[in-house]
Amino acid sequence: MSARFSNNVPESHAQFLLRTGMAMLAQSNFEATMECAVESMVPHLADGAAVALATEGGWERLACAHVNPGKREAMARWLASYRPGSGERHPLAAALIEGKPQLHSPFQARQWTHEHVDGEAGRLLRVLEPRSVLVVPFLGEHASAGLLVLLDGENSRQLGAANVTLAQELADLVCRSLFPWRLLEAARQDLAAETRAIGSVVHDLRTPLAAIKLRAEVTARALDASRQPNPRQAMLEIAATALRMAQMLGEVLDFVQLQSGQRLVLRYTNVDLNALVSEVVDSYRGQFAGQIVTPIAPPSVTGRWDEPRIRRVLDNLVQNAVKYSPGGGTISVTVAREDSDAVIAVEDQGIGIPAAELGRSFEWFHRASNVQTRIPGTGMGLAGAQSIVDLHHGTISLTSQEGQGTRVTVRIPLQPEEAA
Repeated sequence: MSARFSNNVPESHAQFLLRTGMAMLAQSNFEATMECAVESMVPHLADGAAVALATEGGWERLACAHVNPGKREAMARWLASYRPGSGERHPLAAALIEGKPQLHSPFQARQWTHEHVDGEAGRLLRVLEPRSVLVVPFLGEHASAGLLVLLDGENSRQLGAANVTLAQELADLVCRSLFPWRLLEAARQDLAAETRAIGSVVHDLRTPLAAIKLRAEVTARALDASRQPNPRQAMLEIAATALRMAQMLGEVLDFVQLQSGQRLVLRYTNVDLNALVSEVVDSYRGQFAGQIVTPIAPPSVTGRWDEPRIRRVLDNLVQNAVKYSPGGGTISVTVAREDSDAVIAVEDQGIGIPAAELGRSFEWFHRASNVQTRIPGTGMGLAGAQSIVDLHHGTISLTSQEGQGTRVTVRIPLQPEEAA
């Protein structure tokens, strides 16, 4: 069967798809591949063609071609005026939602305009003068939602049912050709995010290093001047800072292991949770303008856990409470035993987390929009804490209200299965 609108020797569908696919695979980037796709369809299949990748708020990418160069921009602006995900009744929405081709032949303009752009869309439609429009969705498993849009009208031609199969095959070819670029782009984005995160970690590591250096220099100068500094206190402060650095490096190493598919190995020991909480809290009292209260009542809560990692969880939660409470206030750290579980709660009166972002709180490298440019951080703390708590067969949850504060609750079995 021959493809429509071939100007010379009729070209079969298979020949056309092979030629188009080879041309697309020869392109050097995402945009060039999309441009090649639409240009191959005009005028072979239709007078105008567009490939569009959709996001929730609009078209992520849009490429158009038209036999009339003056109408190419009009077609692009006409399609760009529609916002995928807007909830309006629209043929493009029907194709995306139903996952089926939508053939409008003959074309009726009233079905393609919508209130907020009706005037502009109507004007652009009068410029394009389509007689028929065919919309085919991308159904690739790994690609973004997308559409192939074909329109006719320049030479009194009209798309019909006979064109749907070829258009579907072409849409599948476009989807497959764009998939490698999508993977490459996602990898680049992930690499950029991880590079930024590693940069943040390095930056944060410089802070305790500077503190160690400063404390050592102050102590040395005092000794040289025969003054009587408190060497024990200085050494304790240096040791505490070095421990915090070790914990940060532990977070990075755990992340690398988890990302490479390796399981973290826990080393269980008997841990006095009350004492551990007191140690962590005491290391932050001098850094916080407000007060940290630890209403821990006997009896002591003890269990078998990986002590360095549980310490890291506690350190992250208390550090976050201090860091995100720049105005001071009160931080409460409680420990309790409920049946066969230990329950730790850290609550602050700080800046809180925007409601729309609460669901991303435990994502690696995610930082809330209200702190990104105000307070330094890596975005690894809560995600790392969740990984550790999960390995102990526990749970970690968070409630927060922007401007009011945050409460994080950790529940872990006193005797995890691995330790039994």
